[in-house]
Amino acid sequence: MNGCRPDSEITSSASSSVTNEEVQASGSLVDTIVQLPISKHTVAISKKLSPEKVALIDKYFSSGSKKSVLSKITPNALPCGTHTDAFWTPMEEFQAISSKPIGIMLSPDIVSYSKAHNQYGFSKIYANSAATVDSAHSAGFDYDNIMYALGNASQAAAQISESNSGGRHVGAYFIDELLEHNIAWDGYSIGQIAQSFAPKKLFVSSFKWPGWIYSYPQTWGNKYGELLNAGNNIYIMCDQYNGDLEGSATEYWDEFHSYYGSNKSISNWMSVTANNGDGNSHRGYVWPTETASDWSSLFDYTSILPLSEVWLYASNTGNEANVQNFCLVAWEKGWLLQKYQYIIINWRCASTPVCTKCSWDLEKGQWYIDNINYTGEYQYLPYTN
Repeated sequence: MNGCRPDSEITSSASSSVTNEEVQASGSLVDTIVQLPISKHTVAISKKLSPEKVALIDKYFSSGSKKSVLSKITPNALPCGTHTDAFWTPMEEFQAISSKPIGIMLSPDIVSYSKAHNQYGFSKIYANSAATVDSAHSAGFDYDNIMYALGNASQAAAQISESNSGGRHVGAYFIDELLEHNIAWDGYSIGQIAQSFAPKKLFVSSFKWPGWIYSYPQTWGNKYGELLNAGNNIYIMCDQYNGDLEGSATEYWDEFHSYYGSNKSISNWMSVTANNGDGNSHRGYVWPTETASDWSSLFDYTSILPLSEVWLYASNTGNEANVQNFCLVAWEKGWLLQKYQYIIINWRCASTPVCTKCSWDLEKGQWYIDNINYTGEYQYLPYTN
């Protein structure tokens, strides 16, 4: 189930210099990121902007109004004029971090290959045919970041040949739950196949607790261990999303890492539905009150273990909103950068009667937002709490 930049390199159409804490914009310091309480819009603004004016911005975004008024009226004044302010606002667009690649298995009814790469920041992609390799590559995925699915042992050689024909040269291979599905692989055959494309990686996946009995006296861990030890380039991924009698998905991740070793357990799967944090709609298999681990908890575990990459299973499941929410969590956990676009606010004072000491800084006058303009300037920013 890359065109990337490190998280220390934040790009901009204006080549601005940005850190996690501050943004230099048109000579004014934009130094705090806040979520507006009513509109839920997130903005990066100056700390000098008063709470009243922040509330106006919130009202503007929540209502779509072209005139949001701050009522601070001083009678018998001269016309107050205009004021221009600026801030950054996030877009539903993300960029990959080269040191923290995220892969996705998708189907076109969820998001397109182009959207997955160019809007949501996935740097790796799953493919199961030459056609999907071509589609993914045309959408922007590097060949080295395409993981190609293999079937049973008798098909593998032909599939590997197909994945490297016509100028293709995929970067890794994947066998989904080969023991669970009784696919005819053994230590010798998987070792031979893995050796044929070494040093490229071969990943296998499993949702079985390593200590469970496979076929007495062998456990699932013993059996998968034989396969993993057949080649230095063979690795295992956990795709247990819900958890069961042995524990949650995070506990499965921990057990895989402990049992198979940090050199073999370097990546795992998350689900776009089972781990979306929406409560008991995705319960564990055994205990009816157990809730599946959410994306946030799983991303926390990537640092604890640690893992070098993660993958999202989104094929024929969920919807685009779930993919967006997953990317927001990935951004908050330091696995993606989010695009912020530069916005100019044009304020106008319309006090009636006009005030004698109209002042933007002193909050005198009846100020409203005349319009907000997107300039086209943008930056990709890491999450700042």
